[in-house]
Amino acid sequence: MSEVYFDVSDLYYKVKKAFSKKVNYKLLMGVLSEKFGDVTRGEAYGCQSSNEAQGFITHLRSADINVYYRRPKTFHVNEQEIKTCNWNVDITISALCSESKTLIFCSSNPDLIPLYKHLQNMSKKVIVVGCGVPASIKSIVDICENIPESVLR
Repeated sequence: MSEVYFDVSDLYYKVKKAFSKKVNYKLLMGVLSEKFGDVTRGEAYGCQSSNEAQGFITHLRSADINVYYRRPKTFHVNEQEIKTCNWNVDITISALCSESKTLIFCSSNPDLIPLYKHLQNMSKKVIVVGCGVPASIKSIVDICENIPESVLR
């Protein structure tokens, strides 16, 4: 049995840039269960400024994924507005509290590398499935795979 953690902002932007498509999370959950064993829990972390993601949140919930969303923090740099939403601490706490032996992370965020190493020291299997995953992640996780194109629409 395994658990999966989705960094939906990371997946959205990386998949959009590489394929000009979006992820079908219901299909992705099925592929992950088929490939890595029964997924007992899915958690998706994302951002929305107002209610623009409500349809997407409904899609995630229809795939039996627990959804966590918050409003982004806004910064102004040289008259440019930058919005950011960081879930690294929340993902870390949830993963560290997990009783599953296999944890799947759908993110290419290298800030999670210390978490991956710590989980491995706890005898957990760490799998990363993403788009544009850097070599620094590929070199330390147990399994790293590109997001299957069959789950893109």
